[in-house]
Amino acid sequence: MNTGFWDSDRMRRNMKTNEFITVLPVFMCVILVVLQGMLNHELNKPKYQCSTAAPASSTRRWTSWLAAA
Repeated sequence: MNTGFWDSDRMRRNMKTNEFITVLPVFMCVILVVLQGMLNHELNKPKYQCSTAAPASSTRRWTSWLAAA
């Protein structure tokens, strides 16, 4: 009975499984970083920026009015 063949075949399969288990999370992290960069780049464009920001003094008056009520 020659078990050496089966052992080496099983070891090769285990090594491929270990490589996949190691590479998959790294690959997923790279995809997430690229997607985050693309989204940040798109959302920093002027058409997505808020153009009606309230001045700080009007916000302060509004909160002081609420505190007095």
